[in-house]
Amino acid sequence: MSAGFSAILSLMFLPPLLFDIDFNLIKHDIGQAIPAYVSSLWTVDPDGPKITSATTTSTTTVSNTPKLVALTFDDGPYGTSTEKILSILESEHAPATFFLIGKNAEKFPDLVKRMYADHDDVGNHSYGHSRGLADETSVDFSSDVDMAENAIIKAAGRNTGGNSGNTAHPTLYRPPYGSLSQTMTDVLKAKGYRTILWDIDTDDWDAEHISTSNIIDRIRKGLKPGSIILLHDGRDTHINYPRQNTIDAIKPVIDGLRAEGYEFVTVTELMARLGIEDTTVR
Repeated sequence: MSAGFSAILSLMFLPPLLFDIDFNLIKHDIGQAIPAYVSSLWTVDPDGPKITSATTTSTTTVSNTPKLVALTFDDGPYGTSTEKILSILESEHAPATFFLIGKNAEKFPDLVKRMYADHDDVGNHSYGHSRGLADETSVDFSSDVDMAENAIIKAAGRNTGGNSGNTAHPTLYRPPYGSLSQTMTDVLKAKGYRTILWDIDTDDWDAEHISTSNIIDRIRKGLKPGSIILLHDGRDTHINYPRQNTIDAIKPVIDGLRAEGYEFVTVTELMARLGIEDTTVR
């Protein structure tokens, strides 16, 4: 049996909703087998694919799954682009989840406050979006998580005590580039974080090659109940990186998905309503 085929068999019981693994590493090892396998999950079973919680034994067929979808935005806050995205979400009454870079939160505290005021989810996306986090020791990675967390809390102007309405303490973490090591997993779990990836990658960060139409088309083709859509309101810690392709896609996506009966929710609400207690699958 080939190594690639063995790798596919080892994934046969992973839930299709949230793969808490590094897709880039897997593609390097077994080529295009993973995208083909994921596609087959949604076409082979006549009763519909299964979404399984990593910490429970219950399963739900997609046909019976509420038509929930979560818009998520990485790398912000990012000045004008984040302002425009928030304005669209507010006017459409569509909640979203923002995974913030600590350095950017320090630059734009008013936007962080606005996210909390809108009752959006705010998650931790590292302090500086380093590519090397998966190679760091537990001490160094833990420090990076804490630096980002403290920057978010300070920007929000809230403390970490009291009830949930008086805290800006993030509980969701998205690793930069989707790269996750066992050390990172252990540290995040010890700190009470849930690690969140995605099942629809729009590649919208590549403004030079990915148009608004490309973004909409990728969402349309990948959409299913429980989808988590990856978008970007920023680009790492770059300055003045163009985000118009994403900004122009948001309202058409909201209108189109609502026309199909989808409800927009935060990641936290999506997990609660689908009964997912832990997205970590390793």
